[in-house]
Amino acid sequence: MSSQVGGERTVEAPGSGRAQKFLVWIPLAALLVWTVLPILITLSISFKTRADVFATPQLLPANPTLDAYQSVIERQGFRGAFVNSVVVGLASMFRVTAWAPGGGCIG
Repeated sequence: MSSQVGGERTVEAPGSGRAQKFLVWIPLAALLVWTVLPILITLSISFKTRADVFATPQLLPANPTLDAYQSVIERQGFRGAFVNSVVVGLASMFRVTAWAPGGGCIG
């Protein structure tokens, strides 16, 4: 198969096209599963009770609950740690946003 691009005639190698695109997408799909699956499993476990985590291996919990989140929020020191994380995150975001136009010249 040949095509003309910018006045030049190009010849495509045999086997290129759909097969080549398919071979490119296989590792990308594997990387997507490798990255997203642990996040989904962690999120799923966060909505299960301790007994359900070990009893049912299914991804979607049969009886979702927010007890784990409530337990974490009620722990002593959580509010201070949360406020600290928000302050550090906002300060970092501000610094990056403020100095980004300078291209890292201001240190």
